[in-house]
Amino acid sequence: MLSMSKNVKVDPKISRAWPWILWYLWKHRNGFLFEGKSLTPDDIASKAYKEADEWFMAQQIEGSMEREVAVCPPEACPPFIAPPKGWVKCEIEMEWSKGSSYTCVAWIVRNDVGRVLQHSRRALPAVPTLLEAKLQVSLWAVESMRSLRYQKVSFSYSFDDLSEVVVKPCLWPALQYEASDLRKELQVFVQWELKVEALASVRCASFIAQSVVNLGLTQSYVASGHPRWLDKFFVNEKSISCQLE
Repeated sequence: MLSMSKNVKVDPKISRAWPWILWYLWKHRNGFLFEGKSLTPDDIASKAYKEADEWFMAQQIEGSMEREVAVCPPEACPPFIAPPKGWVKCEIEMEWSKGSSYTCVAWIVRNDVGRVLQHSRRALPAVPTLLEAKLQVSLWAVESMRSLRYQKVSFSYSFDDLSEVVVKPCLWPALQYEASDLRKELQVFVQWELKVEALASVRCASFIAQSVVNLGLTQSYVASGHPRWLDKFFVNEKSISCQLE
């Protein structure tokens, strides 16, 4: 196993995962001896690769996180802006560049005390303009909230021209088809609102969106809670909120 980890001819994804493979082999051994549980070799390898990928992703993004903290240290970062009681808050962010083959997007859902309920990321097909991308991202997030059966949702994002497209459609005739789809989806909710916030307030959603383009994580998913590699930010934010109470 150790010699394989140093062999340059072995796929890096495999060679770098040897500590996790050893861990899961040992865990499987104990599970089999004491609990009668058994995993296939493919299951062990899959779990080990997943754990290794998450760890290396955390290390790669650590630099970006440290730069963000340097620019906006914990005591200076804005605290969580809560939605009305009984609502959830959907924080939306995106990474878009002209000529890219896809738009990198993410959302985080939080309850009215700031606890993260779910998060998601996805690589959406590219669109020609930034404003179209914003509408595309917002429609994806709204459809996601509907699928999760939330009834009262505050949608928050850092792009300030989206609300005008939805609320004042006459000013954006070229985008009426996309805007009408978004308005139609919003009517499904019992109550909803669109809010513009500073990028620092939705920075964790931004980090997840960046992970799509920076690390090539194009596979979409929805998961409970927040990614483990963002623990530092949510702990800092909770600390600030407690200090302000």
